[in-house]
Amino acid sequence: MDQKEIHILAEKFADEIFKSHLDRGIGELEKSFKYFVMVRDRRLLLEMIYERGEDTPFSQNRNTSDHYRKIFLLIGSFLKVHKVSDDDFAQILGWSYRLAKYRSESTQLSQENGFGLSSKKGVSRSELYEEYVKKKKERSLPNIGDGFTGRITGIHPEFIQIAIPDFPEDEAIGVLKAEMLAGKKTSSFREGNSARVEVINVVTNRKTGRLVVDLKWVPLKAKM
Repeated sequence: MDQKEIHILAEKFADEIFKSHLDRGIGELEKSFKYFVMVRDRRLLLEMIYERGEDTPFSQNRNTSDHYRKIFLLIGSFLKVHKVSDDDFAQILGWSYRLAKYRSESTQLSQENGFGLSSKKGVSRSELYEEYVKKKKERSLPNIGDGFTGRITGIHPEFIQIAIPDFPEDEAIGVLKAEMLAGKKTSSFREGNSARVEVINVVTNRKTGRLVVDLKWVPLKAKM
């Protein structure tokens, strides 16, 4: 499936999200998307959503279960109609989630905050998509040799996972390998903390399209 087809289906799915008032459950939709990106298995995704759709008395938000039930019905119906691969659906779900989130924010924020669609009625999904893509392109991925401070999102024996500013993890992720660290150990780092790093290489995962940014650690006393 080419990117044009993926974007068309993503717009249709984003529209269904709004028809179901799931713009109020963006958080649950985001968690579902991130889980699917990790497992790449629609059966496991639907099982997870179904379980979370059951009444959970420990949930802080009483609407959470209802949101997950709606997500289950939406995704289940979509996959019955559209015979897409898990990799293609990951892109469709990601685009539709971000479009829905952007559309929701666009109705709340003023033009002064940079969301020019917020006060315009009758804006088509195509216009909304183009506006989203335009703003996405305005972001700048760090170049080789650039330094930045990123939040540590995962600790593994072989590497540390670091968030790239302004990029969700399904689009770009920073990888700081243990071999680039003093002592070649990641145990001294903590998830949630920040790390000063420098970009040494950028590659694209051919299967997922995600950018993988190779990094090296820059001690606080060192100058970049």
